[in-house]
Amino acid sequence: MEGRAVSMANGYPDAATVQATLADYSGFTVANGANAVFTKTSSSGTPIANCLVTYTPAPANGAPTVTATTKGC
Repeated sequence: MEGRAVSMANGYPDAATVQATLADYSGFTVANGANAVFTKTSSSGTPIANCLVTYTPAPANGAPTVTATTKGC
């Protein structure tokens, strides 16, 4: 994370910049919105359906959640 800008929400990284906290997320594409969705990609770069990780930012007085969907992995 050193040297990277990370925006915070309720004391935790927000969805727009959470990927800056990761050392490596190669092999995944990232879609940022209300949540950050990291979708696994094939060796050709095609997204793999139902193979993803969703980061949901922390609500007030709460913690963020990370959910893995592995049905297609």
